[in-house]
Amino acid sequence: MSRALAGLSIALLAAAACATRDHQTWFTYQVAGEAATLHARYGKADGLLTRASAQAQDPAEHARTELAFARLAREQDDLLTAQVELAKAQAHADLLPANAPERLRIALEGAWIALATGSPESAADAFARVERESLVQLGEADPLTGYAAAGRGEALRRAGDAEGARREIEVAIERFMGSASIDHVKPSEPLGLVAALTSLGRLDLAEGELDAARTALRDAAALAGEELGTNHPVLADVLTELALVELALGDRHGGRPRGGPRRGDRGVAPPGRAPDPRRGDRRAGALRRSTVALTRVPAAASPRSRRSGGSARRRSRPSARPTPSRARARCPSPASRA
Repeated sequence: MSRALAGLSIALLAAAACATRDHQTWFTYQVAGEAATLHARYGKADGLLTRASAQAQDPAEHARTELAFARLAREQDDLLTAQVELAKAQAHADLLPANAPERLRIALEGAWIALATGSPESAADAFARVERESLVQLGEADPLTGYAAAGRGEALRRAGDAEGARREIEVAIERFMGSASIDHVKPSEPLGLVAALTSLGRLDLAEGELDAARTALRDAAALAGEELGTNHPVLADVLTELALVELALGDRHGGRPRGGPRRGDRGVAPPGRAPDPRRGDRRAGALRRSTVALTRVPAAASPRSRRSGGSARRRSRPSARPTPSRARARCPSPASRA
């Protein structure tokens, strides 16, 4: 009997050690996959999350991994796949207790997907539910409440409720900042603050508050560049909004941004003055030479030149088709910073 009990104890200890090892392996792949998604390394993220899914053991782990897949698909604008992965995450979360934080994170991601599909009213309602439940279950200090407020503010802005949007965005900024100062102390959730400041800048731009919009967007760009790097799509979105503000400021100040060079200093004659040939023509000639260098087709890359034996100095005509711009709904998930 004692030998049987000893063997059973050894087997249970071995199983527990194996489960612990599997959990640690899952956690490693999961966190690495979420970080790769955050930094827009989507191929690497997919591989890491696939390995995490193979190591997941319980419903909470499966729910978090499927939620990460949903966010990965949303970041790539594959909203149909995002909805499918979110449904899988919800199926696993249904096996968890009613107050499990995974349920709130899944509901938050569902609200972002609804916003991305062009349903700002339903998204605002979903964000509001997440905000109320997270305040009750987690408290105001939890970052999830800030993300919910930031998302609701952006949804209300898109729905045309400027007053409600400003109120929610300011609440989100206060929750992310706390007692910190953006000029001296790094906020606790810089990526959530980027989303809130970007929404605030868009709102100020729409209401004609150009100086305030520029301040908010400059702060958002600085945080995004520090946290995500200079080649991230989030930073590109913020800089696009900032460029629109600078253009609007230029129109307000006589066709140029405040503090910027005069038109004549850029080789373009101001109204009522003839162009300076020593300046404008020289720069125009340099522009023509650089355009020729960029559009020239090498002989080895031109099938027509090889067939006809023509000169390798042919120039390709640049395409006149404009590149469509596409608005993206981005906000980092609080699960990615776990």
